[in-house]
Order: sequence, then C-alpha cells, then structure tokens
Amino acid sequence: GVLPGQVHVVNDKVAMKAAVAGCGLRVPRFIRCDEALAAASADVAPWAGKTVLKPLDGTASKDVFVFATYADAGAAILDHPTGVEDWDPERFQLEEYVEGPIFHFDGVMLAGAPVAIVASRYLGTCLEFAQGVPQGSIQVDDDGGRCMVAVEYLRAVGIENGPFHLEMIEAAEGMVFLEVGARPGGGHIKETFRLATGIDLVAAGLACNLDWSPLETNPLKRWFERTSSSKVYGDFMFPGHLLPSRYCAISGGERFQTHPDVVRWKELDAGASLPGTVSYFDFELPVSGIVPGPSGSEVGSLIREILTTVQVMPIEQPMQ
Repeated sequence: GVLPGQVHVVNDKVAMKAAVAGCGLRVPRFIRCDEALAAASADVAPWAGKTVLKPLDGTASKDVFVFATYADAGAAILDHPTGVEDWDPERFQLEEYVEGPIFHFDGVMLAGAPVAIVASRYLGTCLEFAQGVPQGSIQVDDDGGRCMVAVEYLRAVGIENGPFHLEMIEAAEGMVFLEVGARPGGGHIKETFRLATGIDLVAAGLACNLDWSPLETNPLKRWFERTSSSKVYGDFMFPGHLLPSRYCAISGGERFQTHPDVVRWKELDAGASLPGTVSYFDFELPVSGIVPGPSGSEVGSLIREILTTVQVMPIEQPMQ
C-alpha cells in the first residue's frame, strides 16, 4: 500500500497545499496557526483580506470559520477561538479566502492516469451546509478543460492509484486548489458518479489496492470498465444537525417524491433522530436525493426548485 508520507500529504491540508504549490500550481496563501502566532510580533500579515480558519485534518467543514480580515483571524487564535472544540494551534491553519464557484472532481486514477473523472459544481458550499443551509451539486456538461487541470493537482499530491475527491475554486485567474482526499466523495457522489460512468468507486479503489498494474494488463480491469451515459446527474441534501429538536417533519416535497426527473428521494426514517453533528450519510439526513437530466442547466433548475421549496421543520415528538 501507500507509504505513511504519501498518506500524510492527502490528510494534512498544509502539507497538501505545500506539495501543490511546490509544483507551481495555484493555491490560496496559507500558514499554520502556531507559525502565525509565532510571527505575530513581526506585525507583517501574509495577506489582508477574508481569512479561513480550519483544522489541518478536518472533514465536513467541522470547526471551519471565516473572518473578515487576517487581523480578525489572528486576534481570534490568540485565545481559544469561539466555537472550536479542543483548540490546539498546531492542528489548525489560516488560509486566504478565494472568491469563486467551487467545483469538485471525482474519479479514479490507475498507474498515474485517470481511468475516469467527472467535474461537478456545487450549489452552495460545504461550509454553508455545515451551518445548516441545504446544498446541491451538478455534473457539468462540458468541463472546459478543467479535468485536465485537475489531474495536474492530483499528481502533485501523489494520487496515482485509487479514487479521489478534489475540490477547486474557479477564481478570476483560473482554477485554485482547495483540498483533496484520496477516497470517494461523501453524500451521493459515489452513486451519481456510477450512474454517469458505470464505475463503482469503492470497488475500483479496492481493485487498485489489490493490483496497481496498468489498465490494459490489469486482471481486475472489469472494475474500471466505463460506460457512457447520455445524462448528467445532480444531487441535493438537507442538513438537520442544527435544528433545535432531534426530530423533524418535511413539507413541500410531495410532488417531488413522484416527479419523473427525481430518480432517488430519501427521507429520514419515521421516528429516527437527527445527528448531533454535520453528516453526509443519507440515512441521517432529513431529505436527500438524485436528479438526472439531459443538461446541467435543466438538472440545476430542478434542484434549485427543490432546495427552495422543501422545508425541514423541528418537531417535539418523532413522526410515526
């Protein structure tokens, strides 16, 4: 399997950005919080504008906060930042906030080349989802060369075999690295990817761990055989972890449950309680689902309608 150093690069957000920047690719400016505190006496900020505080190894945007300026972020980390559990400046970083829509790239690499890669654009952000706002994602009809750029970033962090979930920001100057995981993405990403390509990311990842030979000679190549879909796919998720009750009721979703363009509609099981922390598991979400369509614009239109029509309301007692 992969060596510990390779694992570290894709699990530590400072290490992965350093690796990407070392290859001459675009990343936000960043600094570890312990280094920022040590440099505070120099009174020289590495940047001035909006700044993100996040853990080095966090997931699902937990303990992530955005400050109006670097100075505000610096002041916050002098003491225990509000809302952050188990504060340790060695486990957190500050990162320059980059404006622009966020894309995610999902697929599988084998022997340093992409077997399949799909570009999608978020409706909303993972941070907003963690803050209680519904989120969507839509596969793009034409990646516009973004996937070729994404492969450069994957190689920069050493992802040459196995599945990946890469997030990038489309800024004015081009694609800017956000973060990457050497694993399939969460939520419905595995399913929408399978519907679009015919490839099961989990099975393909296991096959990569068993045999890393090139695809043309790989005895496990059946796990990488791609089919082409005439449709694009999107998904939607409603969070429930911040509701003032552990139980909820859903309204406004009746017509979408039987809508011909909604291939999956999943509601929390009757009587089940909501999670106490952010989750992408469909069995813990109040509502989630998958929408296919002939174009990204049509899929996006329906998902936006779902996100603005459906309501998740707290209730005192579980619905039976």
